[in-house]
Amino acid sequence: MFQLPSDKKRIIEDVIGIFETGKRGGDYSTTVYLADGAGITYGKHQAIDKSGSLDAIVKRYIKLGSRGAGKLKPYLEMLEANGTVGFDPMNLPDNIKELMRILNAAGDDLIMQQAQDEVFDEWYWEPMAIQCREMQLTLPLSWLVVYDSSIHSGPKGISYIRKMFTEMPPSGGGDEKLWVKAYIKARRNWLATHKKTILHATVYRMDSILQLIEEDNWELTIPFTLFRPRVTLS
Repeated sequence: MFQLPSDKKRIIEDVIGIFETGKRGGDYSTTVYLADGAGITYGKHQAIDKSGSLDAIVKRYIKLGSRGAGKLKPYLEMLEANGTVGFDPMNLPDNIKELMRILNAAGDDLIMQQAQDEVFDEWYWEPMAIQCREMQLTLPLSWLVVYDSSIHSGPKGISYIRKMFTEMPPSGGGDEKLWVKAYIKARRNWLATHKKTILHATVYRMDSILQLIEEDNWELTIPFTLFRPRVTLS
């Protein structure tokens, strides 16, 4: 079974962290309220209350036994009911503001960082990796493209984008690089025309990856500079 080298996985996570929080590897403390129906988003790759991934992180944090977990226990029921979803970001209830403050402070806790790492791997990396292996994708940049979809739209979103173009992956006899380029083109168009206009501004993610393709950096060899936000990884 193909295994992506661990150093390439770290580079991919660095890139996604930059896309999600503006920091290499991501910022474990970043806490944002989105007006698009997602509710609170949190952590290095922005877990979402509506999807349940934020709930899973809080539960894992409590299970791992951090001394700070007691502050989050009273909010579990609200999170499980998607209770942070549907509010005006400019007029949030006090309990949601307090929850966001607690989450932000907990991001400095090594146990919270462990909880995030484990949940992001279980919810997003591993389901994505299964799909990459099934398609016989082996290039690190290919995995970056698919993981970006997994984090940004959920692992199920990968098959949704695949239905938008006819290029075949290696498992179907196709060329991996041509498949990735077709996937990026389809996903960029989907983001640019989505009914949720908040997604239109995220096409830069595809543009940044296309820049790496233009540089022929399929192996994600460092150092390289992302197009936007402009950050050099070394």
